[in-house]
Amino acid sequence: MADASLAERMAQLSLVQGQVAKEITGQIIFPSLAVIGQLDQMIDQRLPKRLHGEPAEVAEVVGAFLGEALRKELSASWQAGPKGPLLLLADGRTLDPMARALRRVTEGKIWSLEAYSRMAQAYSQHPDQTRSPEDVPARGLWRRTKSGA
Repeated sequence: MADASLAERMAQLSLVQGQVAKEITGQIIFPSLAVIGQLDQMIDQRLPKRLHGEPAEVAEVVGAFLGEALRKELSASWQAGPKGPLLLLADGRTLDPMARALRRVTEGKIWSLEAYSRMAQAYSQHPDQTRSPEDVPARGLWRRTKSGA
């Protein structure tokens, strides 16, 4: 069952990221899969120079933005999990955009948010043919897209 207060908190946190984008790029962005690549670029541009807050705090805002974009696209809902907020898919499986955001912020490009969003879409559409994207780095996906496959 979706938690209304959790959903509201995630929506509010995602708007914080949209405002941070204005500081970096000059324009506000709103959660959608179309801008997740821009979010990766902002992380690459901004984090090496100056990290506002602790990595976990930054990842919470980034993860909420990523999660809100996925929630809308996949018709998912927020659910409290044992380690934090999860996205609940219609078939009962979950995604953990917060954990992915933390890995992206602390471990770098290999944990691309754009790659995660693509894998999450495939995971939600083809559960029998795709493995969960949770611990899959972007390396394999980038090779396929660069080679034109």
